Amino acid sequence: MKGSQYTSQYLDEAVQIISRLDRGQINAMVKIIAEIRAAGLGVIVLPATDLYLMGRGDGHNVRRGLAPVKRLLAAGVPVAAATNNVRNAFTPVGTANLTLMGFLVSVGCHMGTRLELLAALDMLTEHPARILGRGPARVAEGAAADLVVWETERAEDVIAAMAPPLLVIKRGRITVEHRRNIAEPWRTW
Repeated sequence: MKGSQYTSQYLDEAVQIISRLDRGQINAMVKIIAEIRAAGLGVIVLPATDLYLMGRGDGHNVRRGLAPVKRLLAAGVPVAAATNNVRNAFTPVGTANLTLMGFLVSVGCHMGTRLELLAALDMLTEHPARILGRGPARVAEGAAADLVVWETERAEDVIAAMAPPLLVIKRGRITVEHRRNIAEPWRTW
């Protein structure tokens, strides 16, 4: 993985940036993915940054610049979609809303079926928890009180419709609460 792997403080748990993996030959990529899986590592992709930066020097056949997410998932590697660059030189647009990262993964990695959209949602929820050693997500007495409630009836629509988060709870505290105000000026007529 020379040169294409940078690790975070979780050296034993996650390969943080691996967007250059798509440059190699397919046989080399399959071998590297197998090594990642065998080492028990997870992969964190940065779709907004990767799409913005990669392929800028390509004159033709411009690369998409994303890690091979579908291949990694198929090999059983936990993959998280994230962002660490918001409105800076590496990603000059966007927000820190992870729903956008899931949307970019689904579009950039051709993940549009119901099951693929659910896999993209797992990249925002289950997989980051596994990579960071937080254990499985669950709603139960005594479990960590970290929760996101999205405004949607179907889980896959979190990604497909970029459903807004209504409530975000971190360590038992509400950190984000979106409220809708409905104006009915006709009532004052």
